[in-house]
Amino acid sequence: MLDWFDEARRRLLTTFAALDPGLRVPWYGPPMSAASSVTARLMETWAHGQDVADALGVTREPTDRLRHVAHIGVRAMPFSYALHGRPAPTAPVRVELTAPGGESWTWGPQGVPDLVRGPALDFCLLVTQRRHRADLALRTTGPVATEWLSIAQAFAGEPGKGAPRCADPARTHRRAEHTSRATRSDQRPGWLGSGAPLGASDASPGASDGPLGAAPLGAAAAPAAAPWPSGRRSARWR
Repeated sequence: MLDWFDEARRRLLTTFAALDPGLRVPWYGPPMSAASSVTARLMETWAHGQDVADALGVTREPTDRLRHVAHIGVRAMPFSYALHGRPAPTAPVRVELTAPGGESWTWGPQGVPDLVRGPALDFCLLVTQRRHRADLALRTTGPVATEWLSIAQAFAGEPGKGAPRCADPARTHRRAEHTSRATRSDQRPGWLGSGAPLGASDASPGASDGPLGAAPLGAAAAPAAAPWPSGRRSARWR
């Protein structure tokens, strides 16, 4: 299997390196730019890699390449609302994340009332629905930012379901602060989503300051896969 992954990665890199970043390529949803497709592949690989790490009880050290995952999570805000049958808010939201290396990553205009702050790793775990918000050290200001994080999703498919691992908010916050730079090997994922990565549409609104010149993400979804039941446990989870 590892040999197959290595060969598939090599072919993917070779293929996309030769493409115009703006070229529209087919996938399970509407065609998306090559740049958006690469961003989505990074997000999908990282998210499902987290599933593998959780199942094996392995801790992954986050790197600044998480910016690609955070970027697609920010740009998917309108899609998150569409999945829940709600109109996307017109009020801008600013996102300020602390990168694993200590750098500050930002999206959105300064001085707006709605703000999301916290570790980039926690934001990525949230938008890929690998952890519940209550188990993460993310802080919001303003009603739009708060509502968005309750439904944030960076992949196409049905919204994930789950519950916090800890019901005590104070204890949850302390644990989230302690684990913000790396995922605990004994932490059971509380909110697992499913489905293919999100598609793209140049007509959709999105945030700025992204790592790639990708088109904003749209609201078209691929056919949903069955969600991984939140009660599924590994022998490593206690």
